[in-house]
Amino acid sequence: MFILFFMGLSWQWYHAFQVINDRINNDLHGKDFTVQGRVVSQPKYLGINDYSDKKNINFIFKVIKCIEAESYSCDIPYYLSLSWYKSNVVIKNGDVWQLHVRLKEPRSTFNNIPYDKERFFFLNNIGARGYVRKSNFNKIVKNDDGIISRLRSLIASRIDDLFLENKNKEIVKALVVGDRSGFSSEQWRVFARTGTSHLVAISGLHIGLIATIGFFIGRFLWGLSIRLSTLVAPIYCGGFTAVIVSLLYSALAGFGIATTRALIMIAVAFIALLIKRNVSVMRILSIALAAVMVIDPFAILAKGFWLSFIAVLVILIICRDREKKVFWQWITIQFYLSFALMPLTIFFFGQASVISPFVNLILVPVFSFIIVPLLFIAAALLIIFPYAGDWMMLCCGYLLDNIWSVLRAISAYEFVVLNMRIASLFTLFVIMFVFLWFLFSRAGKWRYAIFSLLFLIPLQSEERDFGKQQEYIYLDFIDIGQGLAVGVHMPEHFLLFDTGPRYFGGFDSGRDIISPYLQQIEVNKIDYMVVSHGDNDHSGGAHYLMDHFEVGKSYSGEPERLGFLYAERCYKGKALQVGEVKFAFINRKHSKKLKGNDRSCVLKIDFGKNSILLTGDITKKEERRLLKRAKRFLKSNILQIPHHGSSGSSSAAFIKAVSPDYAIYSAGYKNRYKMPKDKILKKYNKIGATQYNTALSGAISFRVSLYGDIEIVEYRKRKKNIWNYSSGRAYVESQNNLAVKGL
Repeated sequence: MFILFFMGLSWQWYHAFQVINDRINNDLHGKDFTVQGRVVSQPKYLGINDYSDKKNINFIFKVIKCIEAESYSCDIPYYLSLSWYKSNVVIKNGDVWQLHVRLKEPRSTFNNIPYDKERFFFLNNIGARGYVRKSNFNKIVKNDDGIISRLRSLIASRIDDLFLENKNKEIVKALVVGDRSGFSSEQWRVFARTGTSHLVAISGLHIGLIATIGFFIGRFLWGLSIRLSTLVAPIYCGGFTAVIVSLLYSALAGFGIATTRALIMIAVAFIALLIKRNVSVMRILSIALAAVMVIDPFAILAKGFWLSFIAVLVILIICRDREKKVFWQWITIQFYLSFALMPLTIFFFGQASVISPFVNLILVPVFSFIIVPLLFIAAALLIIFPYAGDWMMLCCGYLLDNIWSVLRAISAYEFVVLNMRIASLFTLFVIMFVFLWFLFSRAGKWRYAIFSLLFLIPLQSEERDFGKQQEYIYLDFIDIGQGLAVGVHMPEHFLLFDTGPRYFGGFDSGRDIISPYLQQIEVNKIDYMVVSHGDNDHSGGAHYLMDHFEVGKSYSGEPERLGFLYAERCYKGKALQVGEVKFAFINRKHSKKLKGNDRSCVLKIDFGKNSILLTGDITKKEERRLLKRAKRFLKSNILQIPHHGSSGSSSAAFIKAVSPDYAIYSAGYKNRYKMPKDKILKKYNKIGATQYNTALSGAISFRVSLYGDIEIVEYRKRKKNIWNYSSGRAYVESQNNLAVKGL
């Protein structure tokens, strides 16, 4: 056993180092290449607006060869994550393209939220990310002519033609060909809040049902011939048919973890049937587990791996009790599954649906025994009898329309979601161990009561400690790339200063980062929102936050540029106090002469012996005005460095007046503006300020005490996962040293 464990661990580490060593070199970051390769993922199309046929396309690209680089090495990784912005080309999985691309390191923003983009890159062997540049070199080399790809394209195109603008066509495509790239954020939100996301994935249950249908059809048809039945028993033909149809359905689904596991289990069962061995279902599951780990050593890091195998394990344990009637066994399975998967869902996503058991009790049999089989038969009929296939798909679409209406109505209620956090992996392990132990032990009726008590104890959220007398606040510099977003978390209130960028048809810091961050710290209302000025990198995320959170008072230096938001103009004299925290704008009331960055709100926060200065994007001109009219308010312990460290800000006089102990840059990693500038680093070094950069440290959290103490957490340094880039602290210090030496 020890030898097998060591072999498995070695196999994992070998693959991990292979992925890490295949990352693009630092000196090639931001360089252009002409490459030829194959699209190896289902492309994700994101619309720019309703009036354009151009889309932003995301896909994974496997490099066959690097055709051209300029004056540098053409040594690039095999797998790339690419985006093609504002394009009207059609890309299909399996197509071979020649593309002119600009590549960067597979590095992303890093925050204390469940989703980790660098983990995604690691699990998919991606060694670089980038985008396709406009070029005459961009052309398709070869259309994928594989039978599976052609079949997927044929079915997907027919579904598009049948349902036209009906959004539920995306659910049909997800269930038939495993393509979920077209789901809107609203659809994902409804599925998450009702606990039904698994219904729109081709899961192991779906594969099992299709295999069962194939088994009985194959056995029946073979048994019609007496001669054939004497040569080969119908049961063997049924088993072979089950393997073939499940293999075909898995291929259409793209061989995900759940489908691969189900396919392996079906294949093992068929082999056992051929060799006439009685193999237990638990042993078949164990073989499937081992096979998945050998094929994909990183599968253990995927959320679907744990959700899939734990679900099957629970179902197998419940099904041991053959004395129960089918109906009561089905109800038991649904409630036990909900309890078993709830800790995992909370750990992975920070929330769980409390209505999931009741919704799935009805919808799982509807999807499993009606919708999925009918869609599979309809897909087969599209090739043989197109009209019959069309009619059957439209019937399923009508049923899905009604189901979707009910789900959307239910998801609108606040009580349907439980927002909690499991503090550690150890706590999760204890919960799952207790659950499975009582489930295996057959401890009688007492196990329900004991488990219920044990389940509730560890499932407590890790709340921030504000102290007995509320002597702490938390200041969070959120890592949103090139932009700014700062959260001020108080015991009963929350202030957000700027909201980061939003790119149409793509990244939205409000949706993708700030909303999960608020969920993690259990904030449901933004009491005060300050959008310093109208530039996208400071105001873009506000659209989403206004739509999905209750916002109290809002302020801005350029309210006229925020058509979506009513905001008061920020200027000196507007102040408020929340407990021991005092907020005051110190910039003067802006005249028409001030434009753009110089209209940024400048917010001073005083908390006991500590003070914080948030400056937005002010330039030296506005700094001079502040020195003239509000110099006595500038002295602060913590400074958000103006304009991301631009050379047009941070004058020597301003820095001297503020004299910060801590100076924070909010910038994108190796951004095209090359901020922060070296001369700015030197200036803050000269006064002895400790400098941090979200691009290198990830999110930076300050625990500020009423009595003067400050504790700092750099999340990239705190979370040392093998797939994440190491903490940038050492690099910051090396930059500071170079700045001191004048290099």
